[in-house]
Parts: sequence; C-alpha cells; structure tokens
Amino acid sequence: MGRKKNTDKSIGYRQVFTQKEYCKIIFANLISRFGDSIDAIAFTWLVYEVTGSASWSAYIGALNMLPTILLQPFAGPIAERMDKKRVTVVSDLIRGLVVAALALGYAAGKLNPWMMAAFTLLISSVEAFNMPAGTALIPKVLQKEYYEYGMSLNTIGGRAMELIGMGAAGIIIGTAGAGGAILIDALTFFCSAVVRMTVRVKKEEPPQKTSEASGTKQYLNDLAEGFYYVRGRKSLLQLVFMAFLVNAMLVPLNSFQAPLVADVLGQESSLLSVIGIAVTVGMGLGSFLFPYLSKRISVRRCIFINGMGLSVLLGMMTAGSFFKEQTLAVCIVTAAVMAGLGFFAGMLCAILGVQFLKCVEENYMARANALFSAGATAAMPLSSVFFGMIVNYVPIRELLIASGIFCGIIFIGIRMAGIRFEEECEEKD
Repeated sequence: MGRKKNTDKSIGYRQVFTQKEYCKIIFANLISRFGDSIDAIAFTWLVYEVTGSASWSAYIGALNMLPTILLQPFAGPIAERMDKKRVTVVSDLIRGLVVAALALGYAAGKLNPWMMAAFTLLISSVEAFNMPAGTALIPKVLQKEYYEYGMSLNTIGGRAMELIGMGAAGIIIGTAGAGGAILIDALTFFCSAVVRMTVRVKKEEPPQKTSEASGTKQYLNDLAEGFYYVRGRKSLLQLVFMAFLVNAMLVPLNSFQAPLVADVLGQESSLLSVIGIAVTVGMGLGSFLFPYLSKRISVRRCIFINGMGLSVLLGMMTAGSFFKEQTLAVCIVTAAVMAGLGFFAGMLCAILGVQFLKCVEENYMARANALFSAGATAAMPLSSVFFGMIVNYVPIRELLIASGIFCGIIFIGIRMAGIRFEEECEEKD
C-alpha cells in the first residue's frame, strides 16, 4: 500500500520510489502541473482577448484567490469526512469539464467578461475542496520518515513541469490558439483523475461524531473543532504566520516585475521570461537541497538562514540597474538574484510544508490545511493592496530595497524571540 516500514535510516530520493502509491500521486500532480502551466499563460491571453481590458484581467486574477481565502476554511470539514481519494478524483473531473466548457464557449464565440469571472470562481471553488483532501491523503500513502524527500521530489517535479509547460505554451497557442491550449489543460485534468483512481489507500474510518448531532450541527461541530485545534497549537499558528509572511514578502516580486524591468533596469520585456525561469529553477534547487539541510540544522535555524537570504536578495532585485548600458550584464545579475530568491523561497516553502504534515494529526489534516492555506493566501491580496498604495508615494527601487530590509527585521525578531517551530511536533511524536 505504499507504507511499508523502512528501518534503514539512510533515506534519500531513490527510496521515495519504493512508496508506489505516493509516486502515483506525484505523477498525477505532474500531469496537472503541466496543464496549469499552459493555462497560466493561455488563460491570461484569453481573458484579455475576450474582455479587452487590463482591469478585467486584474479582477479575474483576484477572483481566482477568493475561494481559497473565503471558502476553503469551510470546505475543510466537508473534505475531512469524505473519502479523500474520491474527492481528488471527482474534483479533477469537475475541473476538467468546466475548463473544457470554457474552451468550447470560446470556440463558439459565446464568452463575455462575466462568464469568464464565473468560470474562474467555479474552478477555484472546486480547488478549495481538492487541496485539503489532497494534503490529508499524503500521510495515508507516505511514511513520515519520507516526508522531506517525498514532498521535495513532488515540488522538484512540479517546477520542472512548469518550465516545460511555459516553454510549450507559446508553441501551443501559436498553433492551436488560446482555446486549444485551454482544451489541453482540460485533458490533463482528466488524465490526472485516471491516475488518481489507481492509487490504493487504506480504508478510511469515518471521523467519530463529537455529539449526537448530525447534518448541519455536525458540520458546525467539525468546523469549530478545526478552528479550536489550530488556535490551540502554537506551532501551527506560527507556521501560518510564517507562510503569510513569505507570501507577503514575495508580492513585490510578483506585482512589480514589469516596472522593475522597464523603469528600473531599463530592459525589454524579454527579461521577464529570464526572471520567470530563474525563479522557477531556484525554487526547484531549494526544494531539492532542503532534505539534506534539514538533517544538519534545526528547523528554527533553517528558517532564519533562509529568511535572511530572502531579505537580502529582495533588497538586491534592483542590482542590475548598475549595469543599465550592458544588457547581458543586467540579465546575468538579475537572473542570479532571482534564482537566489527562488532558492530561499523554495527552501522556506518546503520547511513549512513538511512541518505542517508533522505537526497535524491525520483526523484534523484537511481542516487544518484549509485554514493554513487560507491564512497563507490572504497575504497576497492584502499585501498587493498595501504595496499598491505605497508605490504611489515611494519609487519602485526604494520600495523593493525597503521591503528587503523590513523582511530582515521580521526574521531577526523571530530569531530573537526564540520561537521553536518544531517543539509541539516533537511532543506529538
């Protein structure tokens, strides 16, 4: 069943492949990630083509995050009581059908901005159920001692598929059009669902009822239990805060790439592709090296080191401006900085993901993950609004440098406070 006991303490990436059921999940994730990477470019193109408005593109981007923030905390308790594998399969099938309908609507010339917004909300709402169930499924097919390497392998594969998907997207859109690219994304969801159907999971025992209540009352009991569980575990609250902070600190990187390239670095839009590839490669490398680093230093120290690395490189995002007249030098310096940013961000994400799995009991996994994801995702719209207001008064260059300094101050404060992110996890063991 993919959970055979391994007594050999020398665990590495090769040993993860003995966890056959987990490897099937990785394969399904890779298929889905490939489709998502194509969709990320094709859907943006499609939205602008249908709406003809940059404002609509921004609105639809914001709508895409709303279900994660507002719906997922309430979807977690539902996913907790359902068959986790079935939830992931059904959600893939539903998303495949919705995306296929979107592609067909575009081909028929029937799409309008409001329909695009509705499709976006529907797809993201289904995703709000899929994410908690998918996370809760991991401990059922992967032994705890494999978490570091197993999750890192999944992330590395995902980053590789992102690069392949981004590279293929332009060719696909050029030959089959944006609608054809969206249809390919729909097919990847169906393929992912088929692979997930083959995953063998130990039979789940339904969670015990906390009272004689049923239906709505039982749901409310489960919901309240999830909130109390997270609130009552200091380590989980700290992990949510760290995830929120990392996402918030990365908002300038995501939001100000175009003005950074054009106004600060004085380069053409082609540098945006260099930045995207560098960040993706850096995150993949960070995820790859994380298990080796985690063997040697504590979680607390690992978070501090990578947090300080993130803060330094955030402040160095404008370093290429010193070589404005030399395009190649600007590209090399910017790519190096962005790869470093991706490396430290990838490390931090891997640390937080593994610590989350270690800290949470299985029967709370879906509910806790829903709250964790909602809290982390909330950083992006909130920080976007904040930085959007500040940028009206502070030049991009100074704003990016200040964000790096602020990030460093936060991580130094965390270090001085003596927070031990792994303490409750060790107690649970």
